[in-house]
Amino acid sequence: MISASTRKGVASIFLQKRVYCTKPTDGPPKPPAILPNPPAPGMRQLARNGITGFAGVGVVCGVHQAHVAWDVSSSQLTCFIGSFGSSACLLAGAPTAPFSQPRNVIGGHVISSLVGLCVSSLVSGPAAIPLAVSLSLVSMQLLRVFHPPAGGTSLLMLPDQILHGLGPLGVIPVAFGSALLVACCGLLNNLSGIKYPTYW
Repeated sequence: MISASTRKGVASIFLQKRVYCTKPTDGPPKPPAILPNPPAPGMRQLARNGITGFAGVGVVCGVHQAHVAWDVSSSQLTCFIGSFGSSACLLAGAPTAPFSQPRNVIGGHVISSLVGLCVSSLVSGPAAIPLAVSLSLVSMQLLRVFHPPAGGTSLLMLPDQILHGLGPLGVIPVAFGSALLVACCGLLNNLSGIKYPTYW
């Protein structure tokens, strides 16, 4: 006759096997289909972001205006382009993001301007526009200098755009303007207590 202790041991082994062999019915919790909207920044942060963006864009525009006043014939050699406005928003509003680091801002704009220059030399017609943007995207990611606003810089090197008439010299104001923007916004970020850059 089987003892009570033996029956309990067999029952415990059977239950353990059932526990380990049974597939779990509930997996890990699934994230919500729509993430909640992040809270709005405080007034102090909003003021800091606005001042940083205003100062960064203002300095670059001021340098351009001073250059034009000194030499009117070189007005096309602008050091401020439209895509710098988007860069200023990232530098002021999200200075710790990977897209906002110096190598991304400066490198992204320079690489995109070179891509736009090459595309304008090799391709004509409407196909040049998407080709310049897509090649800029791939080049920035390949070189680890991805900066979304720089995609627009490649278009400025195409025919009938502001930097096209400068040819290869158009890369110079792009590099200078982006470096000046990074320096100004970076200085204000550090003065306001935000460590910038996160990496070079």
